[in-house]
Amino acid sequence: MSYLGWLNFLLLQWFFIRLARVFDEQTKKPLGWTWLVGVIPLTGWWSEYSYLRNKTIMRAGGPLVKDYETHFLRDDTEIRRSAGCFEDQIEAYSLFCVKPYGRIKVFAGDRSWAIEEADKFISNLRD
Repeated sequence: MSYLGWLNFLLLQWFFIRLARVFDEQTKKPLGWTWLVGVIPLTGWWSEYSYLRNKTIMRAGGPLVKDYETHFLRDDTEIRRSAGCFEDQIEAYSLFCVKPYGRIKVFAGDRSWAIEEADKFISNLRD
């Protein structure tokens, strides 16, 4: 296990946080590091991460923009800027599914447009 793995396993998880590497989903290139906040200890090692259900917690990366209970919209703009993306002037928002955890869709555009598009997407899922 790496030093980061030992740090996460022996110390950080007991404070409900983890330090994780962020990868681009298409190219699989590393983008940087992020804090996973609110991770329940002993989860995520051999199973999916389980998170505390506190609505004020930032979920795995950028700040939470909108919570849909089963999904959430996260602001990824700062992650992209810290990674030195060539399109760093574009805002980016990711729509995630809570269970099973994973990114479903990415919206590149301004915040109000991303929220509208995510609302439409969630509405279509529920119909």
